[in-house]
Amino acid sequence: MDVTVLLHGETGTGKELAARFIHDCSARAKSPFFSVNCGSLAPNLVQSELFGNEKGAFTGAHERRVGYIEATDGGTLFLDEIGDMPAEAQVSMLRFLQEGTIIRLGGSKHLKVDARIVAATHVDLVQSIRERTFREDLYHRLRVCQISIPPLRERLSDLPLLSAHFIRKYADKFGLPERHLSGEALALMQAYPWPGNVRELENRICQGLIMARGRVLTPADMGFEGPAESPDLLRVQRGAGEKTSLQQSLSINGGDCALAAHEIGVSRATFYRLLAKHGISPRQFRKDLS
Repeated sequence: MDVTVLLHGETGTGKELAARFIHDCSARAKSPFFSVNCGSLAPNLVQSELFGNEKGAFTGAHERRVGYIEATDGGTLFLDEIGDMPAEAQVSMLRFLQEGTIIRLGGSKHLKVDARIVAATHVDLVQSIRERTFREDLYHRLRVCQISIPPLRERLSDLPLLSAHFIRKYADKFGLPERHLSGEALALMQAYPWPGNVRELENRICQGLIMARGRVLTPADMGFEGPAESPDLLRVQRGAGEKTSLQQSLSINGGDCALAAHEIGVSRATFYRLLAKHGISPRQFRKDLS
């Protein structure tokens, strides 16, 4: 359904990724998608940036300017950090959501615009309403559909999929061959608390691709060697990432236990013991099975 969406989540949890996914899965997918961080806009320029302005509307306005909402006609506008939007702009945004029209700064004509709004915040908007810094009527207009995005530490099962996405993204961007995570790296990542959430993961994957010398990304490639953030490998492998590490190593090495054991840095005897512990059969990973 083509309704407004409000995304909640800590900084860096991937709210813009979620907004793009919503856009790409909608009937608007072939139309524009724009992203605006409300907290980064100068307070005296918010109205002009979002709703546009007519020539002479203010000092320096030498020509008519189309704002983000008008430019998004037919598509989706993602408003990040909506809680930082100034009061005057909140009034104009409420009018747009109610009537589907905007008025350029310095103008008087109501312009019909068909743009879907997906907003996001990391602050408690209900508390902002109590403090009278955010309009309650705008809040209810924005939260027709409300989605909470948990921090990465609470959805570690997403790590392999997100990592693969970022590896493809930056391999294409920098013209590099695609690489994969070592079993050691994945195990460590499963135990890491990810204070920077998905944004930190993206930055570490990007760093890893640039620093890697081979086809495998190691913890060192991604900057995991600092003493404050490098857990003991044995402890990590005994944690939640142990089974995933074993399975990925077997998959990468076609079920060859010797190669897989070497990759994650354990003896073959230890590797077989871990397989038995988790009930994993290397046979299912062998590529020569018909």
